[in-house]
Amino acid sequence: MIITPNRELESAVYQHIKDSMAYERTGLHASSLIFCNYKAYFESTEEVAVLSDERAIMFCLGHALQFFLFPVQQSDSEVFEVDGIQLTPDLLDMSISFYYLHLAEVKSTRASSAKFSLYDNEHYIIQMKNYCKAVGVLESDFISFFLMGDYKPSFPRLGCWNVKFTQKEIDDNWDEMLRRKVILEHAIENKELPSPRITMPWECKYCDYTEVCPTRNGNNT
Repeated sequence: MIITPNRELESAVYQHIKDSMAYERTGLHASSLIFCNYKAYFESTEEVAVLSDERAIMFCLGHALQFFLFPVQQSDSEVFEVDGIQLTPDLLDMSISFYYLHLAEVKSTRASSAKFSLYDNEHYIIQMKNYCKAVGVLESDFISFFLMGDYKPSFPRLGCWNVKFTQKEIDDNWDEMLRRKVILEHAIENKELPSPRITMPWECKYCDYTEVCPTRNGNNT
């Protein structure tokens, strides 16, 4: 018996994952306003649009898990548009066993379930506020699959939370999204990097655009 690594197959599977995820999206999506606006700018430039193998397979695992439990393709999800911004909630108006779910965000993460705090994950909070704005409600459920559990041992675990907002919190957050929209659209129209740069501290570490970004060391310039 002869066993050899099949790098060609690996490459083909990675490409298949990327192709499967590359459904056409038009318009400005709320996700582009949550994370680094340099990244959103680069993603709008076709010649530098990239998706690393590592990020592709992480997205694939998350989508596969969500699709197994809640079988709706991303491309078939209901899309809301508010003030020229498109929003696609993960779960909307459905029953899960005995629980009726009106709105929910679903995530998978390698973070430890023992150390996880939703309060410390601003991007998840912003995302839920955005979807609350789209749907016209003041609360959302949050479902997280911890792929490595608490690492003691590394068995997957599930965590669920209900999050209630005030109308002011939702309105203030949306005002910030509109401010970011103006900045990003101006940058794209004028073919220049957004100013000011808006990002989260941890994004540079996992970015696919380090080769083209002038702040690849994580320093604002």
